[in-house]
Amino acid sequence: MNKTDLEELVKKSVEFKEEKISASGFHLYLAILAEKYSININDYTNLARFTKYISGYDRLNIFMLYQEIERLENSVREKIYRTKDEEALYETVVLIYILKRL
Repeated sequence: MNKTDLEELVKKSVEFKEEKISASGFHLYLAILAEKYSININDYTNLARFTKYISGYDRLNIFMLYQEIERLENSVREKIYRTKDEEALYETVVLIYILKRL
């Protein structure tokens, strides 16, 4: 590895540890550097999987994810409820849970 690449690797490592760059940014940088030096990242199975995972995670809209989860939960509950009383009971349990956490 040439001196410039080594210095950049050290710099990126420090920035990552200090949380100045994202995990996906750091791992993408590592993958590009590995490719440059003919290192097959797929030989590092878990790192390759993690790099894909973290890159996908960064593209998620967390707010929309939680909205989708809530919609799915509501759809499932609507299928499970057999009566309006069961629905009311669930809503009451949720309110009690919230009150206990205050």
